[in-house]
Amino acid sequence: MSNRSFLQEDNSFNEIALNWLRNGYFPRSSLELAQINAFLEDSKSTLAKYDEEIANDTAEDFAYTTDLRMARNLLISYMANAQALTSAVRKIPADVLCEIFELVLSTDGNPQYDNVTFHLKINFSSPTCPTTVTTRPAWWSSIFVDTSVLQIWPKKINLFLRHISLSANAPLTFVVSGMAVADSPSFHVLDTLLDHSFRWHRAYLRIVGPDCLPFIERKMCSILQTGSTQETSSEYLPNLKFLDAGRTQLPAKLLSFGCSKLQTFKVSSRLSWSTFSHYSFTEQLRTFEVGAPFGTDFLVDFICRMPLLEEFSICGRSGVYVLINAFETGASVEVDTALNPYHSKITTLSVSLGWLWPGAWTRLRLPHLRTLTITCKEGWLPPHQILRELSEMLCQSNSVLQNLAFKDVPSDDAITFLASHPSVSHLTYTARLGLEVPIPGYNFGYCVYDGLFHSLGAARFIPNDVDSSFTTSSVAPNLHTLHIHNDSRTATKSHCHDYSDYWDSLSHCHLLREIPSMIQSRLRIATDATEPADVPESETTCRLLEAPNTQRPELRTIVLGKGFGCHRLVPLGVTFVVDESM
Repeated sequence: MSNRSFLQEDNSFNEIALNWLRNGYFPRSSLELAQINAFLEDSKSTLAKYDEEIANDTAEDFAYTTDLRMARNLLISYMANAQALTSAVRKIPADVLCEIFELVLSTDGNPQYDNVTFHLKINFSSPTCPTTVTTRPAWWSSIFVDTSVLQIWPKKINLFLRHISLSANAPLTFVVSGMAVADSPSFHVLDTLLDHSFRWHRAYLRIVGPDCLPFIERKMCSILQTGSTQETSSEYLPNLKFLDAGRTQLPAKLLSFGCSKLQTFKVSSRLSWSTFSHYSFTEQLRTFEVGAPFGTDFLVDFICRMPLLEEFSICGRSGVYVLINAFETGASVEVDTALNPYHSKITTLSVSLGWLWPGAWTRLRLPHLRTLTITCKEGWLPPHQILRELSEMLCQSNSVLQNLAFKDVPSDDAITFLASHPSVSHLTYTARLGLEVPIPGYNFGYCVYDGLFHSLGAARFIPNDVDSSFTTSSVAPNLHTLHIHNDSRTATKSHCHDYSDYWDSLSHCHLLREIPSMIQSRLRIATDATEPADVPESETTCRLLEAPNTQRPELRTIVLGKGFGCHRLVPLGVTFVVDESM
């Protein structure tokens, strides 16, 4: 018997049924109900023919019998979908369930804030779900483990092992955090993960402790000697593309061979030149973040080993407990001018000034740099020289900066740096209250934004190369977006005790007075630059007042941290946004 025509007809109606189920549509018209009933009646007769043919078939034609059984099972699933359309309690088909689960999992939040993963919640929600969920290894391949929780509830290690088991051979993405001390569950978790090291795809390690390093070294030796990770490749961590080691101490030989696909490497601790120079994956790195590099006088020695590098960050997250030799001794760095500069492909750079030293940028050029973040923490050495050298290096590189962010950088230094890079269109300035200038009219309190807004609104006279005239311009003439983040709550906890809310409101009130003045000044500079010299002052003033309705100033958007109250600001043709996350 031929079953191909039946299957083609049944499948066409099944697609209609699946679309109705996906969209939550309930058929109500007599025509739709008649179509469903007709399909079910025809399917019953077809199903009887399948059963008869399978029963009468001999064992000699095994392939034919297999095809019949597959066709029969498909028809049964089609009938179940049709019956679900009219049932009082609708049962969603397995493939529709999978689509729903995948959609929810793709928007799932940070797993570290949930004790039970969404996969397990689905698994426990209905007796019809486990089969659907457990047959998808990719859904179980993202794991978060806090070993401090396992220290309190040891039996929860079974959930971790269940994830590993159900993930089969899918690439692993995991976050592991906790302390590695004697009898810690961290070692059980690490032992299991290292056994599956050939599956590592994205790894976040947050394990600290003196016993972590020797344990990983012993485990590595065991794995490499037995070859238990894989049989087809001699490379270690062959599928790893992302590694954030945090403060976890890793053996140098762990990354000294293999890792041929690694593109992102982050480590919060110090990284010595001797260790870095033995890494085999540096030539394909595109993102590199380090707590502090040391062992060489020049950053170019690190960067030149990463020809594809696009994002580079010196984060200094490990704390200021070691200073670079050039800082400690105050010795000047001898520059070998005979060596040619190295031109890097870096487009995004983030630096903490306390981890840099005079001469660090020697022989380095960043012509492709577009985004720069500069952080200066309290207690670090003055940033003037480091910032000046960085700015000079960028000018020599002909860099066209577009996004610039300052955090806790003194406003005078920030403005000096900004004035040398007029291409900046997006500026973010974050500072803590209590650093620089007293607020006028008050005997207490400080506002670090006075110098910033005054300079952004001040005119600059640039000599014309053609004649002896001057061109009037503002600092950062291409500035379109300004982000202001007043991180005062952090400072007031230590300096102002219980007056942080009042301190914030005082600072914000002063800030709200300065912003309109800065906008008006920049608008006046732009207007004066385009007005003829003989225009009366009164007419210029009228045009200035009408400008917000007739033309937009170059500064288009200002984003403020929460609590500023943008309704108190004069629009002046600028869009104000309050970012509650800042």
